[in-house]
Amino acid sequence: MERPGLSGTGTVAPTAAAVDPDEDEPEGAEPEHPLVSTKQERAMVHVHAGNVACAGVVLGPRLIGTTRRCFKQEAGVHALDAAKKDDQVRVEIASGSLAWAQRKASHVVIPACKRRDVDLVVVVLSEAAPWVVPLDLASAPGPDAKVDALGFDRCDGGKEVKRARVIERENGRLTIDRAPCAGDIGAPVVETSSGRLIGIQSHRRGGMSSPRRETAITRFDTTPVRELIEQAGQVAGGADVATMKPVACGNTAP
Repeated sequence: MERPGLSGTGTVAPTAAAVDPDEDEPEGAEPEHPLVSTKQERAMVHVHAGNVACAGVVLGPRLIGTTRRCFKQEAGVHALDAAKKDDQVRVEIASGSLAWAQRKASHVVIPACKRRDVDLVVVVLSEAAPWVVPLDLASAPGPDAKVDALGFDRCDGGKEVKRARVIERENGRLTIDRAPCAGDIGAPVVETSSGRLIGIQSHRRGGMSSPRRETAITRFDTTPVRELIEQAGQVAGGADVATMKPVACGNTAP
């Protein structure tokens, strides 16, 4: 298996993450090794932004999707200055069963939406990671559909890949019938049958003190998400970010 060289790491300063009332979630886990047993696991990454750690998913050679909990920036396209500690973001990407490749971020792209509506940031890497194949996208399934929620932690004696059932489908998000573990926030959720990507885990519904053992999932089949990924692709392609406006939230229906 290819083992690409490191592109460097940096010491990062703490950042604050905005939290809505029902978005209380466990602290991010620090995985020792990547997961590489399946294509879906290999597409999962680990994002460091300040003292906040999140999971994420590869969307393209230079594009990573993750949760907004890791970022303090407001809506828009933000060029990151590697000389500023507050701007240093690094992404760990599986390069083998026991090794991470590390990539720095050059930009973060954030929509003009509340986190509870579209919990997604697209990180643009300064250097590509072409050995990871992005997952095909799927339309969000309806109630009772079986999905696999990935993550970097085991809880309740389980595995890193947790089988779950969709219990609610709304504009912009799904709800599944299991609570997130540490290391799950930002991690991909895929169809059990096809392995195609549905979205990422956003937050525990109702907060940590709630008896509800449910996780909200940001859907990837909505117009704002498609536009956000397209805009990030333009950034990766060298477009002038000074002319770009934040992606509007608008209608989160497909």
